[in-house]
Amino acid sequence: MNIIPMDDAGWLWFNSKLPVLAVEDSCGFLALSDSGDYIGGCVLDNWTDTSVQGHFLIENPLIIRSKFLHVIGTYIFEERGKKLAYALIPGDNEKALKFNSHIGFTEVARLKGAFKEGVDCVILELKKENCVYLLDEVA
Repeated sequence: MNIIPMDDAGWLWFNSKLPVLAVEDSCGFLALSDSGDYIGGCVLDNWTDTSVQGHFLIENPLIIRSKFLHVIGTYIFEERGKKLAYALIPGDNEKALKFNSHIGFTEVARLKGAFKEGVDCVILELKKENCVYLLDEVA
């Protein structure tokens, strides 16, 4: 697997799967299989002095056992010096909620019906000390 910075082709692929509006400070990473296929990505945007919003797309679960998440955590917390990352997840997206919990995100708030009628927006935060991909060495 290869990890590369987000490029134009990767942005198109990412947005075809998980639409994210590009803003001035958007950046990210892509995970490529050994054959060069996209298997995951992360877009980071809405940077502040202390935080950043993250959007994760995982096509192949093997990415979770790779260094991909370690690279993202290192970039956010060590290279950029942020105190936390946050994510806004639809309350009915159990797969995303489980994944985010697995990597150390915790729920801080819910906005009732914010995604659509009956679907809450779950606001999650990830602090450096809870980022499991910085706490453990990843193979």
